[in-house]
Amino acid sequence: MLELRPAAASLREQGSGCDASSGSSHAERVYRFPGTADEVTNFYHDALRAAGWKQGLRS
Repeated sequence: MLELRPAAASLREQGSGCDASSGSSHAERVYRFPGTADEVTNFYHDALRAAGWKQGLRS
């Protein structure tokens, strides 16, 4: 999932790590996208739906 991005987005930062005390880990990538927030939201909505993800309900 970290590589999933709109074609016009460019990678700016990436990192990963682990917290030794809790054992939790993290990975991140930061992209710059020249389009609008709605365009990037729609991209991820469509891409995740195509990958079989389903939107959960919030309580």
